[in-house]
Amino acid sequence: MKVILIFLSTLALSFYNGAIQAQSPIKDSIRLGKQVWSTMNLDVATFRNGDPIPEVQSQKDWQKASDDEKPASCHHRGRSGTGKYGKLYNWYTVHDSRGLAPKGWHIPTEAEWDTLINYLGGDSIAGRKMKNSPGFSALANGYRAGYGFLYNDDEAYFWSVTEGPHKENQNSEALAFSLLFHEFLGGGGITFTGIKVSYDKIEHKYSDKACGYSVRCIKD
Repeated sequence: MKVILIFLSTLALSFYNGAIQAQSPIKDSIRLGKQVWSTMNLDVATFRNGDPIPEVQSQKDWQKASDDEKPASCHHRGRSGTGKYGKLYNWYTVHDSRGLAPKGWHIPTEAEWDTLINYLGGDSIAGRKMKNSPGFSALANGYRAGYGFLYNDDEAYFWSVTEGPHKENQNSEALAFSLLFHEFLGGGGITFTGIKVSYDKIEHKYSDKACGYSVRCIKD
């Protein structure tokens, strides 16, 4: 009987510790207008219900997750110990019904991003404020595509839960927002949406759901 009780106590403690690790509450937030945003990129290893989010190392496995429309995550540049950047998630993780955001929070929609952008002065200057404000503090950590990590020190990308506006694109594209950290002209800045020239601007872009982008949460 004593052995059984010890076993059950150990099992309960393991479950309790796992639950704590599964969805630690978001502690740091900032009120911007009528919204409350997390001040750091999301960095969770499980969904809200405790199921693990696959952490993918190889490019082959990252692409397979996309082909299968399955969740995938990774660390900044594929390296552990880069906690200040949070993790990168493909869109299938963001949209998973098990819930990526901790309790009391959710992943923003296009409309919620637009509300924030308008509060910060509009598309043309909101990017500068997101990078330089002491609260939102966006970091340049690039993104992950099917062929590797890109723009690691130049840009930041954030997912929304909003899919592409056209039926033919809904299976492959979702809306994201990008910030440029180094102003430049010319072909060196070519991205999916063309040549980037504005340091202050935030861009709307429809991206492949396979891309690994950062995630910010907004309070329910």
